[in-house]
Amino acid sequence: MARTDRLRGAGGRLVYGAEAFGRADAAGLDRGDDPGDGRGLLASGLRDAGDRPRHRLPGLGGHRRGGRGARRRALARRGADAAPHRERGADPRRDRRPQGRGLSGVAGRDDLGACAELVRRGDPDRFRAAMAARPSARGVLFPLYAFNLEVARAPWVVSEPMLAEIRLQWWREALEEIAEGQPARRHEVVQPLARALDAEGARLLDTLVAARRADLERAPFADEAALWDYLDATAGTLHWVAARALGAAEEDVVRAAGQAQGLAAWLSAVPELEARGRLPLPDGRGEAVARLAKEGLGRLGQARKRRAAVSREARAALIDLAGSAAILARAAAAPARVAEGRLAPNPLRERLALIAAASGRW
Repeated sequence: MARTDRLRGAGGRLVYGAEAFGRADAAGLDRGDDPGDGRGLLASGLRDAGDRPRHRLPGLGGHRRGGRGARRRALARRGADAAPHRERGADPRRDRRPQGRGLSGVAGRDDLGACAELVRRGDPDRFRAAMAARPSARGVLFPLYAFNLEVARAPWVVSEPMLAEIRLQWWREALEEIAEGQPARRHEVVQPLARALDAEGARLLDTLVAARRADLERAPFADEAALWDYLDATAGTLHWVAARALGAAEEDVVRAAGQAQGLAAWLSAVPELEARGRLPLPDGRGEAVARLAKEGLGRLGQARKRRAAVSREARAALIDLAGSAAILARAAAAPARVAEGRLAPNPLRERLALIAAASGRW
């Protein structure tokens, strides 16, 4: 078959949402890489804690004008960690920022706010997912997503593979120190990550870093099984570490859902990584791509049937699945869309999918 009849498989949105590959303007929002451009996420109502949001998706902390009674009821529903409070001696006329919202207010820590900002710029899909989660879950999600972004960037931000190898090794050593209970390195991502992880979580993330070495080689996967192994080691592991840190969940359910989300992001990034010279799809023929997407839908469907195996607290780790089913369905129905970069779902539908995922119907 002529080369032009195949997809020149170019792999994935490297961090399954990060680096702004694929659906960077999902839900009708622009990337907004420049904080002052007025078009990005901050302009969408997901503003910094010091700003007054104009509108928010349900569950993101906005409130309607309804008097003090409505305000108190809203705070009671969200829990004590969302309630405004003042430090002793603070001027009540100046300290008006609600805690637990926006970026710098996440968990009240500057380094966690830095993680949130990294994710906002580099992984807008997951930023929206984390902002749709309960404020208490963001202390886990933002460090994990920022870590994932940093690790996935390593093979692509340097010109020499050896330099990327050094970056990955640095992260492996940092995770080893966390697993051994040593003091965390002074780094804006490592320190909040150490607070979010236990020893087992750190060891699991080490396998994720090891799997990213495949990006250094930039060789195509031998077969579909090898691709699925990669997706499990990266996206599957990321979701499982997040879920187990948040609450009770069954590993096989979370990993299956994560694999499906990873494949959706992988297919979304084909044009971008094709331009970078990657050929990561084991078989670029249309029928093979459709089969791969259907397998992803099957894994997602099996995970959905067992939603009850994921506790209410752990479901926040799966909010970023919003829109994945639509992407996989589009790829299965018309595989040519993969190479053409036309997998992004309707913005309104993606908003609705985010709302549904935030309520546990991922």
